[in-house]
Amino acid sequence: MSASDPAAQPDPAARPVAGAQRVLVVMPTWFGDCLMATPTLRALRAAFPDAHLEALIREPLVPLLDGLRFLDGVVAHGGGAKRSGRG
Repeated sequence: MSASDPAAQPDPAARPVAGAQRVLVVMPTWFGDCLMATPTLRALRAAFPDAHLEALIREPLVPLLDGLRFLDGVVAHGGGAKRSGRG
């Protein structure tokens, strides 16, 4: 394989982000898609246990994520409402 071969290049997404302190996840805009994305939030919490983890979501979907133990907060689109998650 040559150096110009994409398979020979390391995947930058495979490297962990060291010292992430704040993570904002922009969630999908549809109920089902948002629901199916919640395991990703749990995985991010496991990967960054000390980071402040929030999800940005449309206002009508806030109840879907509000109160999840692995989120520090939920930020609603428009109006700037912010709700606390983990203590």
